[in-house]
Amino acid sequence: GAALDRLTQELLRLMRTDRVLAIWLFDESGSMKDDQEELKGRIHRVYEELKIVQDDADKLNGRRRRKSSRNDDILLTAIASFGAGFHVHTPKPTSDSKRLLQAIDKIPIDRTGKENMCTAILAALKQFGSLSRGRKIALIVVSDESGDDGDPYLPPGVDRVEETLAALKARRAPAYILGREAVFGNFYAYVRW
Repeated sequence: GAALDRLTQELLRLMRTDRVLAIWLFDESGSMKDDQEELKGRIHRVYEELKIVQDDADKLNGRRRRKSSRNDDILLTAIASFGAGFHVHTPKPTSDSKRLLQAIDKIPIDRTGKENMCTAILAALKQFGSLSRGRKIALIVVSDESGDDGDPYLPPGVDRVEETLAALKARRAPAYILGREAVFGNFYAYVRW
């Protein structure tokens, strides 16, 4: 709950200066199914809040919105998932929260046990980069592990963490990781107390 509230604030911050394409990447592992169901209800609430803010901003700026103009929406969203592979559930980004919830329902369970997070982030940037059309891309990764393709002990060229970070920096795309103990590209989390 607190993480999604913070994410809402981050999206609002981005929306103040740019039109935004939010790409949600869901982990396909069986352990995430309960979390996906819980997130569905919260995501709907987040998008309703963001829609109210967008409508208020339009009224304040004296803009009238056309129902048919998808490109005028400040926030568009795409849903994808990853396991051993990468799957797109919304081929075209949308602002329709019902379509987003239906896309989350279509996320399969990957039985391989692989979670190629870095590969999925790179694939999402490639897939949706051309569709962003001047929008700021924000990636939201929902996972309960740090991924299998970010192992610093793998041979050179196999570890994708640095490649992924470079791609995110090149696009100036923030990545938000939601999960229990997942720490991007690390085996350990350090807590100061």
